[in-house]
Amino acid sequence: SSDVCSSDLWLNFDTVDGLRARLWSDDRLSLGFAAIPRFGRKPHDDERVLHGLTSIGGTIEMGGYVALRLGNITSEIVATQDFFNQHRGLVTDARIFVTHQIGQAELQFGPMIRGATQRYMNAFYGINPVQAQVNGNGPYRANGGIERVGTEFSADVALTSSITLSVFMDYGRLLGDADRSPIVRRYGSPNQIYVGLFLTYRLY
Repeated sequence: SSDVCSSDLWLNFDTVDGLRARLWSDDRLSLGFAAIPRFGRKPHDDERVLHGLTSIGGTIEMGGYVALRLGNITSEIVATQDFFNQHRGLVTDARIFVTHQIGQAELQFGPMIRGATQRYMNAFYGINPVQAQVNGNGPYRANGGIERVGTEFSADVALTSSITLSVFMDYGRLLGDADRSPIVRRYGSPNQIYVGLFLTYRLY
């Protein structure tokens, strides 16, 4: 993870939120460009589950974000579109998080919700009739809507004036057509947990 900052432009990159470029802000509101990496899947990742299903390559989704900060509470919406013909869908994340400082550690925690278009949902959770003949599950069409809700927690600890250690934990529960997919019901779980550890180096 790394940051670049000037009086007019602020850039941040990490493997969770991708690239953020703040294009405008005042004391409370900010908006800008967002580019988020989205991992794909290949049938050989798990032959038992993905046998016969179409590969989805990793991609970079691009779009924008808007954030509102009131005291130590921040709410934001990020909307990004796949322009590289992988899942070809639009994904929108909305979250609210509270920031709390304890010594050298900055803690952030709060709820989130993700919605996605039919193209995204059907790419990851759908099974077309041809795939069903090979995969062993019946055809399934996933419609757009809410994909998941959950909570996020992060802790940033300043190690030096330039280097910060970051810990990230995310719990999400799949909902709607994502939860009802045979891929999830038969082989997986609607409960999704992500944990990450990062080092941030500030260039200024």
